[in-house]
Amino acid sequence: MALRGLTTLAGGHPIESFHDMATFSRVAGSLSLGLIVGTSAGVLILRSRSAEVAAEVAAER
Repeated sequence: MALRGLTTLAGGHPIESFHDMATFSRVAGSLSLGLIVGTSAGVLILRSRSAEVAAEVAAER
């Protein structure tokens, strides 16, 4: 959205207010959701792997 504003100030195409905001919201929401889901999946994988390693270490002792 900021780049579109700068382009408009420099004489580029006009801002299509609602369309641009809807696109911006969709992209920002998708990125946020992807980061949250990806981080959650990574944490779950690391936790399950840590439990496996802890069990193996305990078995060796």
